Amino acid sequence: MVKLYVAFVLYITFQEVFFVFLVLEQNTFVHIDRVLALVREGNETAIILRDGSVMATGFQPMTVARRSEEFIKRGMKLASKVKEEGDKK
Repeated sequence: MVKLYVAFVLYITFQEVFFVFLVLEQNTFVHIDRVLALVREGNETAIILRDGSVMATGFQPMTVARRSEEFIKRGMKLASKVKEEGDKK
C-alpha cells in the first residue's frame, strides 16, 4: 500500500515550531519549498521534489517531521544561549 503525505501537512502538524528544512539522513537536508509530497511505500519514503527529482529515506514521514522539529528547537536553544552570552559582554 502506498501512502501519500503532502508537504503542507507537515506545516500543520507542527504549528508551534516553524521549520523550513526537512532532516532526512545524518547530513541530508531539503528545503520544504522544494518538496511536493512524501510517499511511503514499504520500508521507504520517497520525497518527491517540485523539479521532478526524487530523494529517498528509510524514515517514515512523521519521523522526518519530528526530527526536523527537534533540529530547529535545538538550533533555537543554542542561538538563545549564544545571544545571552553575547548580551553579558
